[in-house]
Amino acid sequence: MKHMNFDGLSADEFRELERSAWDGTLDFAMFPAAEYKFFDTVRTIGYRHRHEKYPMDFCKQDIEQARKVYEKEAEQLRYNLEANRVYQQAKIQSGELVNRIYKANDPAAKLDAALMCVELLTHEAGLRDRNLKYLEDKRK
Repeated sequence: MKHMNFDGLSADEFRELERSAWDGTLDFAMFPAAEYKFFDTVRTIGYRHRHEKYPMDFCKQDIEQARKVYEKEAEQLRYNLEANRVYQQAKIQSGELVNRIYKANDPAAKLDAALMCVELLTHEAGLRDRNLKYLEDKRK
């Protein structure tokens, strides 16, 4: 099952989804977690307004609060997704570097690939270059 993608959704399109949720006509079963929670909250508030005479001023406040929570959660999820993408790419590249380490006959080539691998997995930019420069300076 594929989730709906909210990247690039215009403000008008989002408001239309919000109106549909308010009316109770939006099927948000396939929405990502943050969006599902937000639209379910809007649906619940709309229901309370229609059936329990929940005051519109309170509805607006509750929806605004839900929107703030949604924006925070959606941003955190995007951050986590990007961090996971970076990590997965580093794992793939480090696997290729491990193969280079095994195949290399020259100790310097093995060290170079190993340092690149450590740099990728620690996200410490320049680790390889600094260490190779240090070793080069020690040889002089």
